[in-house]
Amino acid sequence: MQAYGWEEGWVLLTRLAANGRPYGGSVEAQFAVQTGEVPIGIMIDFYGYELQTKSPDFVYVTPPNSIVNGDPIALCATSEHPEAAQAFIRWVLTDGQKIWLDPKVNRLPISSKVFQTPEGRQRTDLYEKFNETINLQTIEFDESLAGQVYFSVAYYFDAVLCDRHDELVKVWKKLVDAYEAGKITEDQFEQFTHELGKPLSWEENGQQMTFTLEFAKQINERMKTDPAFASQMQAVWRDAALQRYEAIYEQIPDP
Repeated sequence: MQAYGWEEGWVLLTRLAANGRPYGGSVEAQFAVQTGEVPIGIMIDFYGYELQTKSPDFVYVTPPNSIVNGDPIALCATSEHPEAAQAFIRWVLTDGQKIWLDPKVNRLPISSKVFQTPEGRQRTDLYEKFNETINLQTIEFDESLAGQVYFSVAYYFDAVLCDRHDELVKVWKKLVDAYEAGKITEDQFEQFTHELGKPLSWEENGQQMTFTLEFAKQINERMKTDPAFASQMQAVWRDAALQRYEAIYEQIPDP
């Protein structure tokens, strides 16, 4: 959403969901690609790169407008051995980076200096991927903003695009079939797509509510700490998604 805007971001995610299927994580997505269940999988970088190193049939790609950041490491304020912890952190950021070069690990280090070591000079393939990643066209990612909506977005995504995935695929298939059969124009196709994916609206105590960015911020903390509230909101979103998908399905001409 930070790359395309809140509304258009949800439209894009809806299109992706309609053309794919949800998996539990990168391991499951990697396995699905490896077994030929799907041709493309979205996963953490090193899962994709691992497949590429195993077979030329697989290609790992980092598309433009991606987010590139390193896994964090920190020292707890309550640490009983802060000096030892600091020493470990220094090791992780220096000599410890060599671990990522092991062919059994195959993960990108955070520093180019590791490629100047004897071990690093042997991994020209990983160095090439490192440089591609560093020079990638990325977005200015606001981690603070992401944290303000993280739980709202995650629960909404699951309710609308995963829990109602079968219904979404059904309406998407009819939409594509109608377009390919010439029953709707390209402009109409895009209009239907926008209506399908834009943030949902629903009624609450006689008031019209919409899943806007501000609304997501407002409920984020409660979605995190109040399971009953989170479950209630997901039920509302599932119902609203079903109503929308069914309504749009009826509006699309039969192929």
